[in-house]
Amino acid sequence: MKGRTYVLTLLQSLIRRRGLVSIVIPGSDVQFTSTVLSVDPQNSTLLLDELFPQAGHDLLLEAGELQLFAHTGGGALEFSARLAEHEEADGLTFYRLHLPEMINYMQRREDHRIVVSKLEIPAELYDLRGASHPARLNDISSSGIGFLISKSSEFPLNTAIPCVLHFPAEAPFSCKVEFCERHQAGTNIDIIGGSFVDLDAQKEHILQRCTADLERRLLRMRRGPPIPPK
Repeated sequence: MKGRTYVLTLLQSLIRRRGLVSIVIPGSDVQFTSTVLSVDPQNSTLLLDELFPQAGHDLLLEAGELQLFAHTGGGALEFSARLAEHEEADGLTFYRLHLPEMINYMQRREDHRIVVSKLEIPAELYDLRGASHPARLNDISSSGIGFLISKSSEFPLNTAIPCVLHFPAEAPFSCKVEFCERHQAGTNIDIIGGSFVDLDAQKEHILQRCTADLERRLLRMRRGPPIPPK
């Protein structure tokens, strides 16, 4: 997509989602992770959060440019950007980039799905008799979800099933999921997955916010505990 208006529209959508983006720096085979924090149309720049792993800092300063890849809505985008300057505040580093002249936007058939089983997010699924079955989230996207459930729990496929999700620091999230697949995940555990049914705009917004939060929690988990000062 070319043109300043298109570029700004896609960047604002990326910022509202508050999801992680992938960064590739010329001369390095490592894929780094960050977040786009804001865009400044007046000065034609955007602000990028610190890079993880932190080795990307020196590489970016040396290369002076990067490639960014991200998921937004039902598509994926990528662009190249030049480094304008870097800033430091409260022990954190931020990068101010020149706005790209164009963004490659690709419509995708499937939404970006993240595996969240390590976060042990609890849930309840209700069968056709109204009985509650405990479950844990295995994966999630803006359109679908997968659960880890006991092999003894029975749910029909292609039927909307009431569910309650317990996201961290959120009120219980009630929804319906139409399951379309089930397979074995362990000796007594199955994975059952499907699509959300009849989500209104408010619930879609909550789901996007919670999914982005889970993605950030996974990033912090991979980073490990902060190193105490000497």
